[in-house]
Amino acid sequence: MSDLQLEAWMINREMLPYRLHSRLEHHLCDLPPEQDDGYYPASVLILFTWNEDRWNILYTQRTEKVRDHKGQVSFPGGAWEEEDLCLKDTALRETLEEIGIPSSEISILGSLPSRQTVTGYYIVPYIGLLDWPQETHLQENEVESLFLIPVDWLADETKREDREFTTPGSVSTRKALFYKEYAGHTLWGITANLTVQILDLLK
Repeated sequence: MSDLQLEAWMINREMLPYRLHSRLEHHLCDLPPEQDDGYYPASVLILFTWNEDRWNILYTQRTEKVRDHKGQVSFPGGAWEEEDLCLKDTALRETLEEIGIPSSEISILGSLPSRQTVTGYYIVPYIGLLDWPQETHLQENEVESLFLIPVDWLADETKREDREFTTPGSVSTRKALFYKEYAGHTLWGITANLTVQILDLLK
């Protein structure tokens, strides 16, 4: 990334929330879709936080004990439950359960379009702001760690590449987006795709 491109990504503290809010969807309380195509409703929460004089995105490293996406980098979130009024509440509930941050600490700005995953979920990604640092409590069976990655690092296209991988339980291979390793973590797949999607809105 050139110095000029890097400067473009050093978005000041006030500008990023304005940009995101103006470019996101604002159906903030979507109900799970009535569908019978085998995809289960879920939602995730992409949290931006200002730390060390620049914007960062919060990620979690999943444990090997979870049912899906074992050991992968992800956003807080999970499957819809009947107690949830809508999918936004699913994302907020799961964030509290997984990393201990309550909804009172989060400002929701909007959402990205829903999408289906290869693992059988229909997910709605919500975007929020979070002050940092926060007191956190990790759900030890689900979350191994949480960490921040600076937005300017994520925006550097030289940090990304397409790789082939084999789906667990399958002999076939497919291509997916991978980021280079950051502080011992490898961001790839749906989480990497959503990251690039939200960064594209900021251009």
